[in-house]
Amino acid sequence: MKKNLIIIGILFLWLQSFSQVDWDLFDKAYKLQNNGDYSNAIREYQNILKTDSMVAGCWYNIGECYSAQEQFDNALKNYYKALRIRPNDSIIHYTIGLTYSKMHEWKASISFLKNAIDLNYIPNVEIYFQIGSNYLFINKLDSAKKYLIKAYNIDSNNLLVLTNLAYCYLNDLPNKSCEYFNKAYQIDSLNYQTINNLGYSYYLCDSLNKSIFFFEKSKLLNPDNSYVYRNIGLYYMKKNNKTKACENLELAIKKNFIKQWGEKAIIELINYCND
Repeated sequence: MKKNLIIIGILFLWLQSFSQVDWDLFDKAYKLQNNGDYSNAIREYQNILKTDSMVAGCWYNIGECYSAQEQFDNALKNYYKALRIRPNDSIIHYTIGLTYSKMHEWKASISFLKNAIDLNYIPNVEIYFQIGSNYLFINKLDSAKKYLIKAYNIDSNNLLVLTNLAYCYLNDLPNKSCEYFNKAYQIDSLNYQTINNLGYSYYLCDSLNKSIFFFEKSKLLNPDNSYVYRNIGLYYMKKNNKTKACENLELAIKKNFIKQWGEKAIIELINYCND
């Protein structure tokens, strides 16, 4: 859906902006872009802009070329040039919002994605999911729930939506978190992250037998996931088995848990083993 909307948006920009432009040049640039020849596509779009610098679609597509190469700063520079020409274009606001999200600039992403909705961007799972997830990343859980529930109401079987919605309830309503993680598990019973998260939600609900069952299953699917060793360590901490708790703490650290997730997420286990 997302890809189709972007293509529609690009065509809309072209139809609105390219009336004075040689369509053969435009078509050449677009074919290069579609074939992944981004450097030459950018050059051709820039040639068009030498004739008319107010072609928003060219600036936008140059941004798309840079974004495809994960050069997000350069992508934004060109999206903003398109935005100055077409300040009320919801597609441009949406794309800038997604780009900021890729750069982990959550607040900026939220702002532009909300602008897109205000400018009548077609409501869909992707935009609600992205706004809700951005709020989750900055720990604004009520706002995260609001938008993720909107996404869930459109597609209740979307694995990413279910997972992030479950995260929103993980600490305050773990039973509800279990409900969403369980549904995600039913959709994809081989996703090691979903299985590990389901185990952790059971751990928070004090369903220890269920938690260790899912932790061990997740570990079998991906023995390099440092998070599952942290969780198994927590399980053994609760079972007062210090030896196994600390063994799993060491495994989590060896597999770069602290580097990847931060000491705050493992400090309870560290304190237990150092006591």
